[in-house]
Amino acid sequence: MTQRLIHRPARSHPEPVDLRPVELLAPPTLPDAAAGLQGVMQILMPIMGGAGSLIMIVANRNPVMLIAGGIMLTATIGGAVVMFVAQRTGTARRATDLRRRYLDYLDRVRSDLAVAVAEQRSRALRHHPDPAVLPELVRDPLRLWERRPQDPDFLIARVGTGSSPLWRRVSAPPARDQLAEPDVVVAAATLRIVERDRVVAGMPIGLPVNGRVCVVGPSGPVRQIVTAALAQLAATHGPGELRIYGCVPRRSAGWLDWLKWLPQSLSTEEFDGSAPKRLVTEHAEQLATLLGPEISRRTSEAVRAGRFGRADPSRLGPALVVIVDLGVSVDLFIGLPPEFEPADLGISVVTLVEHAALEPERVDVRLTCHDAGITVQDLRPPGEDDNAEARLRAAGARTGLGDRIEASTLRALVRELTAVRLVEETAAAAPLDATLDLGDLVGVTDPAHFDVSRTWAPRAGADFLRVPFGLGPTGERVFLDLKEPALGGMGPHGLCVGATGSGKSEVLRTLVLTLAILHPPERLSMVLVDYKGGATFAGLEHIPHCAAMISNLSDDTGLVDRLHDALFGEMKRRQQVLADAGNLPNITEYNRRRDQGDEACRAPLPNLFVVIDEFGELLTAKPDFIELFLAIGRIGRSIGVHLLLASQRLEEGRLRGLESFLSYRLGLRTFNVGESRAVLGVGDAYELPPMPGSGFLKVDTTVFERFKAGYVSGPYVPPATAETLVDAPPVPAPFPLFNDTAEYLAAVAPDRPAAGPADDALAPTVLDVAVRQLARAGRQVSPIWLPPLPAELTLDDVVGGLRVDGVLGLRTESAPPPLTVALGRLDKPAEQKQEPLRLDLAASGGHLAVLGAPRTGKSNLVRTLVVSAALSHQVGEVAFYCLDLGGGALRVLDGLPHVAGVASRLEPDRVRRTVAEVAAALAEREELFARLGLDSVEAMREAFRRGRLTELPVADVFLVIDNFPVLRSDFEDLADLVQDLGTRGPGYGIHLILTCGRWSDVRMQLQAAIGTKIEFRLNDPGDSVLGRKQAVNLRAGNPGRCLVEGGLMAQIARPEFAAGLPGRLRGTSTGGSTTPGPAAPEPAATEPADPAGPSPGTTLESLIRSIAAAWPGDPVPPIRMLPTLVDQARLLASAGPRAGIVIGVDETDLKPVELDWRGADSHLLIVGDAESGKTSLLKLLVRDLVSRYTDQEVVFAVFDVRRTLLDVVPEDYLGAYAGTTAMAAGMAAGVAGELRGRLPPDDVTAVALRTRSWWRGPEIFVIVDDYDLLSPAGAGPLAPFVEFLPQARDVGFHLIVARRSGGVSRALYEPVPQRLREVGATGLLLSGDRQEGAIYPGVHLSVQPPGRGTLIRRGRKPVLIQLGHRPDDAVD
Repeated sequence: MTQRLIHRPARSHPEPVDLRPVELLAPPTLPDAAAGLQGVMQILMPIMGGAGSLIMIVANRNPVMLIAGGIMLTATIGGAVVMFVAQRTGTARRATDLRRRYLDYLDRVRSDLAVAVAEQRSRALRHHPDPAVLPELVRDPLRLWERRPQDPDFLIARVGTGSSPLWRRVSAPPARDQLAEPDVVVAAATLRIVERDRVVAGMPIGLPVNGRVCVVGPSGPVRQIVTAALAQLAATHGPGELRIYGCVPRRSAGWLDWLKWLPQSLSTEEFDGSAPKRLVTEHAEQLATLLGPEISRRTSEAVRAGRFGRADPSRLGPALVVIVDLGVSVDLFIGLPPEFEPADLGISVVTLVEHAALEPERVDVRLTCHDAGITVQDLRPPGEDDNAEARLRAAGARTGLGDRIEASTLRALVRELTAVRLVEETAAAAPLDATLDLGDLVGVTDPAHFDVSRTWAPRAGADFLRVPFGLGPTGERVFLDLKEPALGGMGPHGLCVGATGSGKSEVLRTLVLTLAILHPPERLSMVLVDYKGGATFAGLEHIPHCAAMISNLSDDTGLVDRLHDALFGEMKRRQQVLADAGNLPNITEYNRRRDQGDEACRAPLPNLFVVIDEFGELLTAKPDFIELFLAIGRIGRSIGVHLLLASQRLEEGRLRGLESFLSYRLGLRTFNVGESRAVLGVGDAYELPPMPGSGFLKVDTTVFERFKAGYVSGPYVPPATAETLVDAPPVPAPFPLFNDTAEYLAAVAPDRPAAGPADDALAPTVLDVAVRQLARAGRQVSPIWLPPLPAELTLDDVVGGLRVDGVLGLRTESAPPPLTVALGRLDKPAEQKQEPLRLDLAASGGHLAVLGAPRTGKSNLVRTLVVSAALSHQVGEVAFYCLDLGGGALRVLDGLPHVAGVASRLEPDRVRRTVAEVAAALAEREELFARLGLDSVEAMREAFRRGRLTELPVADVFLVIDNFPVLRSDFEDLADLVQDLGTRGPGYGIHLILTCGRWSDVRMQLQAAIGTKIEFRLNDPGDSVLGRKQAVNLRAGNPGRCLVEGGLMAQIARPEFAAGLPGRLRGTSTGGSTTPGPAAPEPAATEPADPAGPSPGTTLESLIRSIAAAWPGDPVPPIRMLPTLVDQARLLASAGPRAGIVIGVDETDLKPVELDWRGADSHLLIVGDAESGKTSLLKLLVRDLVSRYTDQEVVFAVFDVRRTLLDVVPEDYLGAYAGTTAMAAGMAAGVAGELRGRLPPDDVTAVALRTRSWWRGPEIFVIVDDYDLLSPAGAGPLAPFVEFLPQARDVGFHLIVARRSGGVSRALYEPVPQRLREVGATGLLLSGDRQEGAIYPGVHLSVQPPGRGTLIRRGRKPVLIQLGHRPDDAVD
């Protein structure tokens, strides 16, 4: 059947009905019965007065007076009689006259009401015509589908006729006197008008098809009434406003078969074979599947629009009327939010049931069919909006007789409606409701194939930066001009505010796309910022105008500061360009000169359009960002930077002075009136309909215009052509009520192609194809935003590849300056570049502090630094001494030839030796500088490079301490030494590399010596020394990200090479020894890269093995450790001539330790556990003295409870021996007596005192082993010696005491040990339990190997020593 396209004009309405209420005049009041008595009294009073006067006259007995009195009395009585008669007859006449006149008034009112009744009935029948005239009605183009969603009779269908009240309210006023007797005639006439004459018969009964509607009654009458109602809905509501769905069993679907011809019941998107799908199902599940997505969509949109108040259902799409036939049970609204009703979504469900007991649980409107007719009940509470009364009038009567539409009439109606289709309304017809495309805005009919050179043609000055982005109320295009007002524009800066669902993102996309289409990238560039990381600018990053597209700033606040630096740097660059071009005043002058060919203005300088979405949340996260906005506001006009700020909300005071720079405002729908006033100055934006893209454009006080923005995110539909896509002969097919056509065609013509549009969820949008066309036509502008630093880097990302040099070993392709190492990548957003992070180890004093919380990458930086230095420096140019006091991350570096050694926290001896080696190197260099006359460390390095400094094995020495606070806590004695290295070391090529948690972990004195700091994430950003503001941006979970000097961000590389190693080393990188390989045959040759390319990758371990294998020379000298066994004979041989007793080797410089027994070491206190070496040391002392002195020079008194020294002292040297406590007391007394005799006399001279000439005899050595057994408590047998301890040198007395470490902290307060400490006796702490506490100030016992202990001397630092050992001595 041929379709007929029609245009639906605006609905024509007759003259409005007079709805003014009729207020009847008050009825007249009849005379009161009390009025007659009052009249009689009025007559009697003069008579009584006359009678009183007559009595007075008679009393005077004057004849004349008697005559006069009689006359007066007669006149009074006569007048009273006349008055009484007149009064009685006049009241009745007045009552009759008032009744007559009031009844005449009521007759006139009745005539007016009859006219109103006729007019009301005529108006109601016009809106709800008889079903028999519906075919004639649809033939009238002015009446076809005339109802609109805003009309009060929308979705009200006629179902019958009955009586309804008159629209004009008639009321009688209350009686003036409530106690007066009413006039029966007047009251009856008034009641007749108020009660009977205001009822209008023959009025249509309207059924509000809105929400949940239930039709109750026998199947026949119910279906007849519903058929009549659907016929009127189909005749008066167009397919754009109404869609009719049905769910009816197939066996009883005949009464609805006519629905398949209605355009309201056919799908516009889906096809059943070659025919459109019918919106009718036979099962409830099919209906739920059919309507489910649409209900979900409408619910979501209603929830979003409900933030502004209750949503208009007509904005959600056409009204949906669902017919549910008898015997079908379905609930389409399971899960609907409780605050919404089906009517709020524009959905109405008409359910047919035979009995009221079968009704659904909830019903809004009920129509009941019974023997007397029909009754309509609206069970909802009365509406309170402005149209509530109009809808009530449109509903008409509530009860009466039901309608019936004849089958012939229904066929005629269907025949008229089947072929009718509405032409698509253009934007000009409804500009504020239409959907606009690029054709409506910029005249591009096909976004995928438009001529970009034409749209990018040079534009006149007035049209530059002036683009359309929507349509106004009259259909004209609305333009936004970004130029400054001096050039006739609205800019340069503006504000766009719109709530969720207002279309703000679409407005921004439309603006950006139209600007890109109409301007070449040489004249306009853009920075697009989406703070929350939505899809506002998705796809626009590919336009050639895009200098930066930044999103997800809310996930990383560091990117916000980076954006600040990038924009600020771009502003400075533009200012510099204008200055270099001749101090030009603005960008307009620059581009004018450039167009004229000025060489000074050859570089393009496009205007920059900066769009920041969700700037409100950006300012919440970074309030200081407002300063950049203010700077752009102040100078953006001259340097060509235009700012557009967009947000969902705008809080008062948030802009803080920026308002004066925002000259234009785009106000979409807001959350509240206050936000609308803050944007536009009025509350109109809050009143906008919830239609995306609707808004106001306000420019100062000159422009205030309503607009509907364009839509560029819709699917791209190519223009229609004359080409036939499907050419197949027609196949006759049935067209049933249900969708069975496709199955039929599949059975009779299986090879026939399917008809209808193809759905593609991944189909490109208009924006996508337009951006693709622009990208092909132009060259990308220079970016001002580089991608953020990667989360991970490998060393080859920084230094490039590797090469093998026959002399230098494995090296990086680029050779950095001396003592410069590559660590990672440095980000400089203000300069719009990223470069390798190179650390100059010779600058700022040569020391480096790496700060950061645990697991932030400190140890990785140290590893990268060492490996990078090894790849760029020869062995000997640098040497690293590493203390791994953290988690063992530096242990792997021990295989590098540049690393002398790595000591862990569990190797305290190795830790001390490492620091001691560096300290020894410092002392050696100090002596060397003085001897050779070297005046600077640079001179030392130059001499080393030239080979003239053979005394030094290494030029620059680096002491690396990972987790420096552990050194201070566990090795407190080394902290001062490190401090000394930090202060004196830089001048001699000694460097410190420390890692710690925060800057305060480093002593103040050492802080002053460290000039270079690198800072990872801190637990408290307030502890930052490189920038607290920047430190906040270092996030957890991103190891390797750090701050360097200047507050710049950097990413430290992992010491690995993702590209792999050169081919020569591939076999080495996966295994083998770390010992250096043989030298290359050609010293100056460089190993070429393997033609097969690099290996897939390398780990740190394999890289270190490769570096070691490629180095042809010797590694740096390893750390010399304190041996666990020192041969006493060799030790004595190495000591040379000596005066004291050599007991072992010290840890500091690995030199012999000599006790000056004639001087400061006259006494010795030895403390240690069993088998720690106490007795062996006593034996060593005895044998050394015996071997060097005669028995006339030394003599021994031995206290040996356990008899371990029984045969150690020769008989000639043994003065006394005590093996028990009893013998010890006597022997001690005897020795004390001898010593007392050596005390200087009273007359001793100074010379004699110096030479000890007043006595002769050997030096007395008192050897006490196991003092704890000899003197368990108290002074013990050695008490006599206490008084001689201070005078040991004068009397030749030496006390050597050895005891176990258990309980030594208490025993130190016994007389003998306490006195020994007081006189400054030398102490030796061998292995013991630390819990004994501090034996000497700051010195504790510790578990040590046999023969190792701490030697404590007055005036010297404690030193760790290893005692000498004789093979024939057993260790005690």
